Amino acid sequence: MRKLLFVILIVLAIPTTIILIAPYTFLPGILESTVAGNVQSSLGLSRKPEVDLKSDPKLGMLSGEFDEGTVVMNDYEIGDGVRADRVTMDLEPFDVNVPYSVTSGKLETENPLSGKMKAEISEKDVLEIARARVEDFPVNDVQLEDGRALVDSEVTVLGFVAPVSVEGGLDARNNVMVFTPERVEAFGVPLPDDVTQSLLGGTDFEYALTGLPQGTTVTNLEVKRDRMTLFGNVERVALG
Repeated sequence: MRKLLFVILIVLAIPTTIILIAPYTFLPGILESTVAGNVQSSLGLSRKPEVDLKSDPKLGMLSGEFDEGTVVMNDYEIGDGVRADRVTMDLEPFDVNVPYSVTSGKLETENPLSGKMKAEISEKDVLEIARARVEDFPVNDVQLEDGRALVDSEVTVLGFVAPVSVEGGLDARNNVMVFTPERVEAFGVPLPDDVTQSLLGGTDFEYALTGLPQGTTVTNLEVKRDRMTLFGNVERVALG
């Protein structure tokens, strides 16, 4: 009799366990796939982004309460054909209408989504930006160091071509990236003052970050060796 009762309890426990575990197992994946598909469609991406939604405790996801969400877009165009290696949006806590989102395939949230954005751009892409924006002098190379950028160019002095390097800072203001030249190095070749001033004035450039998701405001720019990273806020972004 005890064995029979034990078997009955086991049989009843299995479907109950499945019912309890299933939402935790499948619901995040369903919503993540919904968000990924919506983002790909709205931004015209060639492939779906990586989406990770989390709730702590996990029971909160059943009522649509999520503590954080991350959307990662690789090889993302930030404007004029220039691409960021990786753009990451870290979302603040948000509430989801689970039944509607699951059945409609469109993410519906109680309030517009907000969070932080980070875009990683390679030295090679900064070079492409500089070449497209600097018209008065040739841009042969760009080197990114901690907190600064070096633009390699050349000038003609007394009939001789002299290699020069223009050092300056990179900054971001109102979704525009700005290079401000500060110093010219001529590798042992003395340059007339007018040539130096011409280099400082002719190698500065601006680059509008027009391709970032709507609602993004770039607030800071960090330059490290071989790489540049943009930081910003995301307000009222639509992922549904």
